[in-house]
Amino acid sequence: LSTGTPAIGNHVDDGVTAISLPFPITVYGTPYSTVNASSNGNLQFTTTNGAFTNVALPAAGFGRALFPFWDDQYTVDGASGQGIFTATTGSAPNRQFVVEYKDKFAYGDSGDPTGQTV
Repeated sequence: LSTGTPAIGNHVDDGVTAISLPFPITVYGTPYSTVNASSNGNLQFTTTNGAFTNVALPAAGFGRALFPFWDDQYTVDGASGQGIFTATTGSAPNRQFVVEYKDKFAYGDSGDPTGQTV
């Protein structure tokens, strides 16, 4: 996404932030107008689960969800560019809603965030 795209405000560890969708998104026949973005790399349509440990799907405690980067992620350092960013591209009826994670894998043994941008 472009440098000027604002983050959604998810600068937490193991937190979930609601996003109002710019147009309804239909998942398995049900339209949704919001999605809950977890700092741990998943998008939830019916739950707000902050779990970071990934398991085989379907995962208990999650409803309808997408799991593109599900792992123990860390989006706290907004000053360094970490966060979850969104954008809408195209024009109706050919729009796309983009969600970009700029984060680090969570804590190593030293207690400091380690890892890479995803």
